[in-house]
Amino acid sequence: MADPRDEMDELLNACLPFARQMLEQHGEFHPFGATITSEGQLGLEGADPGEEFPAGQDLVQFLVSALKTRAAQNAIKATAICANVTMKRPAGDRDAVPVAIEHRDAQPIVVFMPYRKKRLRGYDFDELSAAEGVSTIFGA
Repeated sequence: MADPRDEMDELLNACLPFARQMLEQHGEFHPFGATITSEGQLGLEGADPGEEFPAGQDLVQFLVSALKTRAAQNAIKATAICANVTMKRPAGDRDAVPVAIEHRDAQPIVVFMPYRKKRLRGYDFDELSAAEGVSTIFGA
């Protein structure tokens, strides 16, 4: 049986490079997810609610709903949802990529990757930070 924390790290290691790649190539990205199936297979998850220009929060809610259904069927044991946000702070707004990671056998966590656009081209990515997460997929 795989360690839940190792599987959560695997999800993080799948999401952050993809988010960085999307920022570098396109300057933005739609929210996306990643899962580990009950058999241990890692996969990336997109959201297509059928709208031409859906809002980011609508995509997150679509992902949450789809992942909750799969979790209730015991098809998945771990999830991550990755987005591109601007955090409002008294010291000034800050762009970041939060990755909300859940595992059915561990406490949820959110890992933040702050970044800033360089003056000419590219991005500077700052150190990761983590905080306690909220269980939305595997919660009651």
